[in-house]
Amino acid sequence: MLLRSFRLIRIILEEYHCCQVRIVCCTQAIMKEEKQVIKYKEVEGITNILLVGTDEREDGERTRSDTMMILTIDNINSKVKISSILRDTYAKIPGYKMQKLNHSYRYGGINLLRMSLEKTFEMNIDYYAIVNFYGFKDIVDEIGGLELTVSDEEKNELNRCIIGLELQKQNFFDEEPTLLETSGTQHMNGQQVLAYSRMRKIGRGSYDRVERQREVVTKLLLKLKETSIIKYPFVADKIFESVKTNIPFNTALDMAYTILKNNVNSIEQLQVPPDKLCRGVNEYKDNGFVFIMDEENVKKVIHDFVFEDIEYNPDEFNWFDYEKSIYYVEPKHEIEENELEKVKQKEDEEQTKIDKEESQETKSEEVELQESQEKDQSQEIETKEENSGDGGIGNPN
Repeated sequence: MLLRSFRLIRIILEEYHCCQVRIVCCTQAIMKEEKQVIKYKEVEGITNILLVGTDEREDGERTRSDTMMILTIDNINSKVKISSILRDTYAKIPGYKMQKLNHSYRYGGINLLRMSLEKTFEMNIDYYAIVNFYGFKDIVDEIGGLELTVSDEEKNELNRCIIGLELQKQNFFDEEPTLLETSGTQHMNGQQVLAYSRMRKIGRGSYDRVERQREVVTKLLLKLKETSIIKYPFVADKIFESVKTNIPFNTALDMAYTILKNNVNSIEQLQVPPDKLCRGVNEYKDNGFVFIMDEENVKKVIHDFVFEDIEYNPDEFNWFDYEKSIYYVEPKHEIEENELEKVKQKEDEEQTKIDKEESQETKSEEVELQESQEKDQSQEIETKEENSGDGGIGNPN
C-alpha cells in the first residue's frame, strides 16, 4: 500500500514537471511571437504600388498589361485606396507615339509602363507587383477563394471565358475546368475568379470590367487582413512565389502590418479616367478603340484622391467635350460623307458654271439673232424705200 502511494506521488510529480516544461515552452513561444509582432513597423506617409495583371499565357511571353491598378497605402489618413486605369487610355508612351497605355508593357516591360503612368498622371510610383493568369489563380486558391455575386448573363460569360482559356491552351489550369452551375452569390475558386475579373463582353464593357477587378482586389486585401499576423511570413512567401515585384520581403510584411494596425475595413476606389472626363472613340488613328481623356482634370482627380484624400465628385466637372479637344479626329464615315458632299458640291459648281456659260451663249445667240433680225428688218425697209423711189422716178405718168 505504501509502495503504491509512493508510485502515485512520483507520477504526480512527473506530471507536474511535464506541465511546468509545457508552460515554459508555451511562454517562450508566446514571447517569440510577440517579438515577431514587435519587429514589424508601419510604412510612413503615402506609398503607391503599381499592380499589373498580364495576359501572359506562356512563361517569358511579352504581352500587354491586361490590368493596371495603383494601390495606395495612405498612413497619413489611415486608408487604403485603389485607382484602376482603363487599359485603352490614350496617352504618350516615352520613346513612342501616343497610343494605348497598356501597349507600353509590351514595348518595354514594367519599367516603361511605370514611366508612362508617372509621366501621364505626374505622380510617383514607389513599387510594382506583376502577376499573370497562373499566379493570380494560385493566389486566390491559396487564400481559400472568394465569395462573389453574378447574374445569369455574367454566369454564362464567365463560363465562356473559362472555356476560352482552355481552348487557347490544353490543360491551361492544370486541372479540370470548373464551370458555374447557377447564378447568384457563391464561393468561387481561382479559375472562376480569374474569369470573373477578365470578362468584358457584357454590360458596359471595359467600365464594368475594371469595376469587377477593383471588387476582386478589394476582397483579396480584406481577406488577407483577416490573416493572423503570426502567419504573415508564410502567406507572404506563398504570394511572392506567384508575383514579380521590387518590394523587399520585409517591406511587404510592414505594409500588411500597417493595413492591419489601421483597422482598414473598406477600400476607397477610383476609375481613371472617370466616365465624365473621357470619351470612348472607335478606330482612332489606326489604334482601334481608345479612351480620349481630359488630361488636366484627370490629373487633378487622381492627385486629389491619392495625395489629398479628396474623393472624386462628378458634379464638380463638366463633361469632356471631345469634339472641341486637340485630339478630335473626324470619324471615317463622316469623312467619306464629307468627301461625297464635296464631290457633289464640285459637280454642282461645274454644272452651274456650264449652265451659266450656256446661258451666256444663249443670250449672246439671242442678241445676235435680234441684231440679225433688226439688221434684216432695216435692210428690208431700205430696200422698200429704194424700190419705192425707183418706182416714182420711172413713172411715165
